[in-house]
Amino acid sequence: MSRGYGAKFKKALKRILYGILIAAGAFLALLILFGILADDPTPSDTVPADNVPAASPQAANTVTAPDTEFEEPATTTQQDPEDGNRTRITVYEETFEEEYGEEWPLTVPEATLVLLPFSVIIARTEQGVFAMNGTAQNHGYAPIDPIWRDNPDIPGTKINIGPLRDALMDLQD
Repeated sequence: MSRGYGAKFKKALKRILYGILIAAGAFLALLILFGILADDPTPSDTVPADNVPAASPQAANTVTAPDTEFEEPATTTQQDPEDGNRTRITVYEETFEEEYGEEWPLTVPEATLVLLPFSVIIARTEQGVFAMNGTAQNHGYAPIDPIWRDNPDIPGTKINIGPLRDALMDLQD
């Protein structure tokens, strides 16, 4: 009689162990899928904001030729060697409203937005590197709150930051 219970116990234990192995494998697959174990940049891998070359909006937007001055677009797009082949865009407060039809949402005069793997969006400014979305915060980047402008029309709220993200994401189309 005890022999029958031992065989049933072994069979049940085997099923439990297989279930645990399958669950562990699925968990690891999810970690890799969501980039937690993938080789993606983390805040410690990025270049500090003070190493980002500072360019004045005037220098970036104006080309002077003999007796003629031409205005260039207020935003610049380029590949950032520190970010590999990542999409980035530099936007300036002085031309943002004219170009995007929205109020400038930051307390700094310019920001370089960078799109990293897994839709992580960061903003590089003179004050540091900040998360532009929840995914970036989940990857350890500092919240944008210290440089996010308060909305003077609605106390307790912030200016819409969506147009900044949209400017970067439009480059992907």
